Amino acid sequence: LSSGNIAYKITQRLASARAFGPLLQGTAGVIHDLSRGCDVDDVVNVAVIAACQAAGRDGLVSQT
Repeated sequence: LSSGNIAYKITQRLASARAFGPLLQGTAGVIHDLSRGCDVDDVVNVAVIAACQAAGRDGLVSQT
């Protein structure tokens, strides 16, 4: 778990990339986790992803 988190942070910083997650899949519901150190942009981005996943799961939007 620690090495995965280290790789995640290194990739995020060196590539100047936006990282989202963890995004849990394979459950009946839409479940995501945010760290205590996340900022407002992280909360908004994950909320949008969760809303899109929920809408797709409920058939409210096309998956194509």
